[in-house]
Amino acid sequence: VRFEVPEAQQAELSVWDVSGHQVALLLDREVAPGAHEIEFDASDLPSGVYFVRLSTAETSITHKMTLAR
Repeated sequence: VRFEVPEAQQAELSVWDVSGHQVALLLDREVAPGAHEIEFDASDLPSGVYFVRLSTAETSITHKMTLAR
């Protein structure tokens, strides 16, 4: 999962299923400005649609992800 932040800030990167349950917390810490890439191991999840959410104090961005096996 790739994302970019304009300045150093606290960030949380999480994965949610279509039922609204959080299935993974990939990141919850201060990040430096710039581009970042976090590996997401979905080996224990079934195929389906998931949502990746990046939350900071200023914003929350959500993207849809399809997991196919």
